[in-house]
Amino acid sequence: MADTWRSLVNYLLYDASCADCADIAKLTENVCAGWLEIRSLTDLPTREMLDRHAPGWKWRPMLVTCRKQRIHVWWGVGMAIRIFLGIGPVRAFRLLTAAV
Repeated sequence: MADTWRSLVNYLLYDASCADCADIAKLTENVCAGWLEIRSLTDLPTREMLDRHAPGWKWRPMLVTCRKQRIHVWWGVGMAIRIFLGIGPVRAFRLLTAAV
């Protein structure tokens, strides 16, 4: 695991070339208050990590969970459920209402 990918951390991967995507990612990082950090899909270390841990990955928002030496990549409904379980219902409601 590269030095830039710490254990016991969650990362939201997003398309930094898309202004709306970047705004939503920053909003999510703020609402999650330390539960996750944002990383761009355009960053080379991010793409290298995905190539190793999610071969055949697609260009879409993803949640990466790092626990000790295990890295898991979530997207779609699985990502939404993990974020909800991680931040709890109050912050999840804040996130949903702020993003509309």
